[in-house]
Parts: sequence; structure tokens; C-alpha cells
Amino acid sequence: MESKNMMSRNAFQTFAGLVFAGSALVSSSDAATLVVDSVVRVPSTVATPVNLTTQGSADWAYWSAGSASTTLAPTNAKISGTAIGNLALVGGGTAFQGGAQPTVERYSFTDGTGPASGTNVGVGGLVFNSTIGTNADGKGFILQITGDALLERTVTLYLGGYGATGNLIVDLPNATQYTNGSEIFGATSPKEISIFTFRFKPDLLTDKLSIIFSASNITDSVNGHVGIEAVTLAAIPEPGVLALSACGLLFIVQRRRSTR
Repeated sequence: MESKNMMSRNAFQTFAGLVFAGSALVSSSDAATLVVDSVVRVPSTVATPVNLTTQGSADWAYWSAGSASTTLAPTNAKISGTAIGNLALVGGGTAFQGGAQPTVERYSFTDGTGPASGTNVGVGGLVFNSTIGTNADGKGFILQITGDALLERTVTLYLGGYGATGNLIVDLPNATQYTNGSEIFGATSPKEISIFTFRFKPDLLTDKLSIIFSASNITDSVNGHVGIEAVTLAAIPEPGVLALSACGLLFIVQRRRSTR
């Protein structure tokens, strides 16, 4: 029995030491990070919908209607999510609006605020600055997302346009800014989508990830615009956190063995 108790105490001390080391690791003040993982153009209607619940384990949101306001809350979002903010106009304009034309993307979800679920649904097309056509140059939106200073997160943006080029700026304090001014959208229906995926981690919880998407090189003088449809956010566990989980499981197994 003494041998078993000693083994249990040693396992606990080992686990406690790893907890301390792991805590120091995940609490370290690493530099802010912002990395683009992929940019994917979706030119035609998808066969498999995006699962917002799975892909947006930390938060998700979509927009599908206009509003006579310069800010716009998500039409639907993860029921427990708080990280994704409201849209705000960039470059002028008086309001947001939603187009009648759908996009090529489809979505499924089971944890929405309202409606609670949807399967292989279009969410109503892009939401965009109401100043369109020849006056749309420089017009768009800004969106801010709250990250986690301890855990890297993945954010996926579903952006699109009609008869215009999209200019994307993604900024995080103390990280290298990302810019892309080459997303050319034709005047097609359904509207094409570009999917941008980033990994990011701020220095401080108060440092927001800022996303600005605006129009340029307008080719449709009447309806040219760029806009947004959906955003997902997921946490990426740090190696130290994964190690702690593994050590915790090992400690539990060891205790069970020592008490038999």
C-alpha cells in the first residue's frame, strides 16, 4: 500500500510540475501573430455546405438583410458567441443593404440564436454598403473580432462582390498587416465568394482583429459592390495546453491503477 501511495504522490507531483510549466507557457507574452492560411475562390454553387457549428466552434455569424443604419448586427449567430462584432460602414455611405441575388455558398448549423438550425441553406446573399455602382469606389465595411491572448484562433471570412474588385485589409496591433487588392468579381449570378482563412493571436485581449473590405475598379456602373456573408471563429489549442490535457489523463489513469 505504501508503494502505491508513493506512486500516486509521485504522479501527482509530476503532473503538478507540468501544470506549472504549462501555465507558464500559455501565459507567456508572445508577439502578436497574424498569418493567412488560404484564399479560395468559389465560382459556382457548392455541393457541400459549410457547417457553421463545426467550423465556428468559438463563434460564427452571418448577415442576410439590409438596414437603414450605419452599423449592422449579425442576422444570426452562435447562441453563446460574443467574439464577432457588428458591421460598420467604411468610406462613407448611409446604410447597409442586402442584395436580391444569392451567392454560390450554402450553410448548415445547429446552434444558432434564431433560427436555431438550418441545413444546406442560402442565407440571402451579400450584405454591402448601400452606395453602389460608379460611386462605390472605396466604399465597404469594417468588422472587428475579439481574439484570445493565450490561444491562437482561426477566422474564416466569406466575402464576395458584383462587378467590382475587392480590397481586403486585415490588421492586428503589433502584427504584420495583410492586404489583398486582387479579388475581381464579375457581374454574375449567383455571386461568387472568396474564402479567406487566417490564424491570429493578439498581445492583449483588448487588441481586436480589424477587417476592412472595400470596392475598387467598378465594372458595373449601376450595381457594382463588394460585401460579406458569413464569418466563423475557432480556437487552436496551444501545444502546452494539449500536453496538460494528456498529462491530466495520464494522472487519472495512474491514480486508478494505484487504488486497485
